Amino acid sequence: MEDITLDGHKVGRKSQGEITTAFPNLIGKPTNLRQIEQGLDQINRLFSRQATINLGAGSNSGGSILDVHIEKQKPWLITLSSDNLGAKATGIYQTRLSLSFDDLLGINDQWSFSYQRSMDGSPHHFSHKRPNSDTLTGSFSLPYGTWTTGFDGTWSQYHSSVKGIFSDIMTAGKSLSLTPWISRVIDRDQEGKTWVTGRLTWKYSDNFIMGSRVDVSSRKLAIATFELDHSRKWLGGELSAHIGFHKGLAILGAYDDKEQENATKNSPKGQFSKLSFSLGYVRPFSLKQYNFRYNTLFSGQLSPDTLFSSEQISLGGSSSVRGVREAIYYGNNGVFWRNELSLLLPGFSSRMGRKFMSQFSPYMALDLGAVANDVSKNSFGGRLVGATLGFHATGDITDVDVSYSNILTQSTVREKGNKTGLFQVRALLRF
Repeated sequence: MEDITLDGHKVGRKSQGEITTAFPNLIGKPTNLRQIEQGLDQINRLFSRQATINLGAGSNSGGSILDVHIEKQKPWLITLSSDNLGAKATGIYQTRLSLSFDDLLGINDQWSFSYQRSMDGSPHHFSHKRPNSDTLTGSFSLPYGTWTTGFDGTWSQYHSSVKGIFSDIMTAGKSLSLTPWISRVIDRDQEGKTWVTGRLTWKYSDNFIMGSRVDVSSRKLAIATFELDHSRKWLGGELSAHIGFHKGLAILGAYDDKEQENATKNSPKGQFSKLSFSLGYVRPFSLKQYNFRYNTLFSGQLSPDTLFSSEQISLGGSSSVRGVREAIYYGNNGVFWRNELSLLLPGFSSRMGRKFMSQFSPYMALDLGAVANDVSKNSFGGRLVGATLGFHATGDITDVDVSYSNILTQSTVREKGNKTGLFQVRALLRF
């Protein structure tokens, strides 16, 4: 590789950081197509960038010049979304404002921030009336060739109440989670790639009843995670696989099992071990004149330890088995399998119409899950099957999802307060 150019010209000082972090250490070495593909991925992961390349002959025999072309859109994105997917304890209506920025430092960096308010009444009923919750999130990522590093953070608080014999009992809480991480692509070919990721998560939660701290549900945890991921094109679709090992650590003031004088054999462990895994597949296909998309995900976790609730798997809700608002089952070991079939129909053909709906997709879904039951290890398990019918309308500036979900079968008697059968609406606006 003799040189790297930008639009046929020498890379200027302003763009040097973008090219260096995407294509480091290529000049003067044998041309490696996999490294070039990796550099394209690092630029194209930014929502406002679309990079293409042209590999031409250099001035020396056997030499080559990599010319990069980058289409740039506005480097910021604002989204406003509302839905009714929240929990009863913190407010079923959720409104979220998100801001994302690309390349603020000129080195293919990406930044994202969001604020979410959950409440009762309506998606825009901003008041101090209980229940309510606030969530702030922030993240950034920075690439360098096959490496990517970043930092994720989440802070939240909630205010709720529980019906008492004589009056309502006021509850409240707050939590913080901080996660630095680093990832590296270790193998790639024309069809797929494999990468590893290391994370260190430090989190704490404080919960209060009538202003008094509840020690049994307030704690700090430190968790080291090693992940192995693979994605590739397969049989006309996209296959993705993930496996992660999570280990609780007694560092940074985290909960230490050895210091718990009243702990029993089956008490939740701060120094736990857990294995998480998932296998996903997305495939578009045609049947006569109609276009479809099938999306499936199998996910779960295994642990020999009794886990705190934040580390357990749960069934029931929009992210596992749809058909009920609150989780029905929770435990240390469990799996779920989500399946969704969509019919892809064209939306409006006019330029203005495409802004609001360029594609209309009716879909149906079937979700199944099971959690191992072990009361002695704080696991309330069972089997759950849910079904969903809905549609998704996507445009350049809008996304709308409307669905009805219900539980088909449940292996235990349903709780009266956790009703099944949910009509859910999600709407998003991009600026």
